[in-house]
Amino acid sequence: MMKIGVADYGMFVWEGGLFDYEQRARDLKAIGYDGMERLRPATEADALNMASRLNALGCDFATVEAPTAELSIRWAAAFRKDYVWIKVTGKTFDDYCRQVNVQAEACERWGLKVALHNHLGSLVEKQDELDEFMRRCPKAALLLDAGHLAVAGGDVIGTAERYYDRLIAVHLKGWEMTHPEKEVWHERGYFCEIGGGNFPVPNAELVALLKKRGFDKWVMIEHDTHLREPLLGFGGETEHAFSVNSMVMDGLGYTVYADEAMFAVPLTPSVLLPMLVLALLGLCFLAVTYWFSKRYYEPIDNIGQMIERTDGGDEIDGILEGERVRVEVPAGCQYGQQVVVNGHGMPRQGTSARGNLF
Repeated sequence: MMKIGVADYGMFVWEGGLFDYEQRARDLKAIGYDGMERLRPATEADALNMASRLNALGCDFATVEAPTAELSIRWAAAFRKDYVWIKVTGKTFDDYCRQVNVQAEACERWGLKVALHNHLGSLVEKQDELDEFMRRCPKAALLLDAGHLAVAGGDVIGTAERYYDRLIAVHLKGWEMTHPEKEVWHERGYFCEIGGGNFPVPNAELVALLKKRGFDKWVMIEHDTHLREPLLGFGGETEHAFSVNSMVMDGLGYTVYADEAMFAVPLTPSVLLPMLVLALLGLCFLAVTYWFSKRYYEPIDNIGQMIERTDGGDEIDGILEGERVRVEVPAGCQYGQQVVVNGHGMPRQGTSARGNLF
């Protein structure tokens, strides 16, 4: 099943840094997210402590960003994650691809993938650059950023279909175009909430494709530029954000509830079948209980069938041979309740006295 997380770069920008990782995770968990993309520990002990605290909160993370590339690989492997980000120094496309192949080999030795995050203004920005990178770096995975590729004029859906087997994670976001004539990408506009921009980013279509193909990795919601409290944007507490986020989240298999700002799993067949089985078991239990009640818990009016009626009253066999005991059943007594007959129980040892018969 997909995990829905937050790529929290925009939260750094809004808050001026990261001052309490655990609290940020707690806040995002409270509005329905499974975790954040990157764990950012400073030491091995820090990594272990942060990961254990997240686990206690019911949160997770997709990868690790350590102080060095090698430590990122090792710690991500230790936590059984799938990928790390590319971290090389190449300034030309040729150098970049060559170095990524070296990092990919290192990752492979630890059971990981190195992931390309396509980005405006980088060496892998446009569609042809992405395709050439994927050709030259066959061991690299793709962390597809729908917003960056769409704004660069690329084919988001076609890319996801073409490289589906190498798709390791996805970023979803919107784009507000403000100055399309500008040369520098971040002067042309800014990334915003899903559906909140004026530029078409096929987030919903991408989600539908992922769901259809059974994608079971991380899908990250990312707002690079927050214009209000980030949790409001991520939680979708305005009517507009609800309608937009609901469209996307429904495709992911989640539903956004406006009054609760939480995600809930919908009634899919995998959920309905266990519920149906439980309902049938419950009905069977009720039927058996009803049958037993009719069979064994008859009103006392019918207890006469169990007592021999004589001219002297209602009698039953006593515990001694040949003994008959007259029983008077109090009005309102129900089957299962005790009726006590004094002096007709077992004889007491060494005396002629007898106990009570129940």
